[in-house]
Amino acid sequence: MTPEEFVRCIDFRYITDAITPEEAIEMLKAEEEGKKKRIRDAEESRAVPAYTTSAGWLGYGEDKMKGLLQETLSKGYKHFKLKVGTSVEADRRRLTIAREVIGYDKGNILMVDANQVCPLSPLSILHLLTR
Repeated sequence: MTPEEFVRCIDFRYITDAITPEEAIEMLKAEEEGKKKRIRDAEESRAVPAYTTSAGWLGYGEDKMKGLLQETLSKGYKHFKLKVGTSVEADRRRLTIAREVIGYDKGNILMVDANQVCPLSPLSILHLLTR
């Protein structure tokens, strides 16, 4: 997309105090020079790795979660994000299932998102992940 096409996709109603459509177009044009290289890097998988949250939503049963993890793993995903925060027991069970599917030493990355519902400290979450 050209900078103008991209900017036309944005609803500026609530952000013009921070940036106007004209300013956005200017910023995008200033970065135009490196665009081809960034696209090439992304196509060669040297950009920011994609991750999936498909299996990580709270409320999914264990079978659905396993199936979604297996499906995305078979598609080549290496980064997986799960929501946590309902209870320590439920979180531990969900994280254990995720690790059983994606492995501990296969180069896959497990991430968690407490999304402001988890009463645990970051250190407590780290402890949960490493048990």
